[in-house]
Amino acid sequence: MNHRTPRLIGALVFAAALATSSFSGAVAKTPSGAAASAVAVPGDVSSGDYVAFLLTFTNNGPSNISSLFLLADTPTGATYEGVIQQPSYATCSAGGTGTSLLCSFGAVNVGTSFQVTTVYRAPNITGQWSVNFHFNSTGTTGGNSHGADIAAPTGTVNLQPSGDFAGRFAFNGALNIADNAVSRNNRQSTAVDASGLGLSNFPLQVSDGPGGSLDVNTVVYPGSFDCTGESAFSEVSTLNVGDNQLFTGGTFRATIVVYQGPSPNQVNGLCWTYLDTNPASPTFNELVVRALTNPHDLCNDPTAPTNYPCFLLNKVGANLQIILISNHNGKINGW
Repeated sequence: MNHRTPRLIGALVFAAALATSSFSGAVAKTPSGAAASAVAVPGDVSSGDYVAFLLTFTNNGPSNISSLFLLADTPTGATYEGVIQQPSYATCSAGGTGTSLLCSFGAVNVGTSFQVTTVYRAPNITGQWSVNFHFNSTGTTGGNSHGADIAAPTGTVNLQPSGDFAGRFAFNGALNIADNAVSRNNRQSTAVDASGLGLSNFPLQVSDGPGGSLDVNTVVYPGSFDCTGESAFSEVSTLNVGDNQLFTGGTFRATIVVYQGPSPNQVNGLCWTYLDTNPASPTFNELVVRALTNPHDLCNDPTAPTNYPCFLLNKVGANLQIILISNHNGKINGW
């Protein structure tokens, strides 16, 4: 028995040394240059509405990652709706009440970068609201998850109360949005129906209020005139349909109601300000002012006009209703 004890001790020491060596090797292979971010889309949404988070991960090395997961526990009062964009090699959990985000990417080599877009229905609160995301090799957020994280970005969105603003990520057929209805105490309301675009999964926001000064790079649309100096009878309605995206396959309808506004024949037109971008030249961004005049730019058909951007004027009770049909968003006020 005494002759075997030294051998047993030696074996235990060797095993311990081997385990220590393996553990040290695993730590050494953890990429120190991995980076991740989480951006809310849009950055402001209505309380209790849909918001997406665009997650980006890059393995900058110095080593490969043998197995990578993305996880997030669903915060109280929110619903994880699912992932709408992911790499082809990833598998992600479906959404639903009580479900949490879990994606598996397998091995991620040095230099690999990818994006994931996940959607939540935010809780019915106001102010900043966040989701903590975890990129790690353990596949769990239990225990000391931050200690095992390769990257842990936090996505934060501003949840707004009802009022002169309404916003959401247009998801799962939620393609209509409106701020508070017009009343004696609310001079103007703005709504958008984006179902005519035949698309989903884009930012959708409306707001109305006093107009601000225009950018110094504002240019007048060719063939039009500068309507910014005209006397406006309405507030400025701001439309964000797809973050200044120019849609080519359809149009949306923006409905603006002005409390006890003028009769249609007293409206000279709309002053429409929008950001003109050129995908071939990312640095090309001009704020364009275009006058849509009455009757020249009235829609030639109330349901399917071919001369858009165009508008319709109606009287609804004592209120003026303006309907803009367009494939590009911007800021609008009547004059």
